[in-house]
Amino acid sequence: MSGWIKVYRSIFDDEWYFSEKFTREQAWIDLLLLAEYKPKVFMIRNNKVRLERGQLAISIRNLSERWKWGINKVQSFIKELEELERIDTQKSHLVNIISICNYDIYQEYNPLTDTQTDTQTDTPLRNIKNNKEYNKEANASTSSCDDSAIDFNKLMSYWNDKMANKAIPRIKSMSKKRKSMVNARIQEYGKRAVFDVINYTSESLFLNGGGDKGAVFDFDWVFRPNNFLKVLEGNYNIKRTNNGAISTSNQSTREQRERKVAELIARRLERNKPFEG
Repeated sequence: MSGWIKVYRSIFDDEWYFSEKFTREQAWIDLLLLAEYKPKVFMIRNNKVRLERGQLAISIRNLSERWKWGINKVQSFIKELEELERIDTQKSHLVNIISICNYDIYQEYNPLTDTQTDTQTDTPLRNIKNNKEYNKEANASTSSCDDSAIDFNKLMSYWNDKMANKAIPRIKSMSKKRKSMVNARIQEYGKRAVFDVINYTSESLFLNGGGDKGAVFDFDWVFRPNNFLKVLEGNYNIKRTNNGAISTSNQSTREQRERKVAELIARRLERNKPFEG
């Protein structure tokens, strides 16, 4: 069977919707219905959180209450959806965000025939396994959960090329965890930032074992949220000075400015110096 039907979010108000435990398929459909169909910004503890199309912010406990499942069963189901690459999850101290992979396949929008509001949405429910159109579109996507798709094979090759003859190890595969981290960083900073960070990592003496402890930092370390931002901001762009000491690029720039200021002061003092003769 192919084709799809419209399902409005007002179905949440139907007395039958939450009347009994959800099946696994009902839980999956519930996630599709909960996902935002357009970008949305909301506040959590005075912090702005932005959801993109196809994302939802909800806790495991809330899903447990909605589906009438135990916490462990919800966690197991979410993990299975991740392994099947139906969803991607991002966790932070503020909120957990679930991204529906290939959301547009489930949620087609035609501005000539469809209209949507904040309380309703069109959700095509397809027979995924037998739908050739779905499989074709899904396989064509180089990134399962991000609209700004990235070719992970090319990304891996780029990393390995940049780390050739470097202390930082090359990688042999793009695991699901690594893909998830890359997708999360793209959503936060854009695709360009990913390649910039790889370049900065390759050129960083510190990340290549040049620090006092000689530690070498790998792909998984670089793409963690806090580490990625530090590399992107240039905190590890360091080089050796003439005497062999290690200096950050920021420190080098600051010292140059201080020298220029000192030279200007010296010249002014020289001009104002009383004539001696």
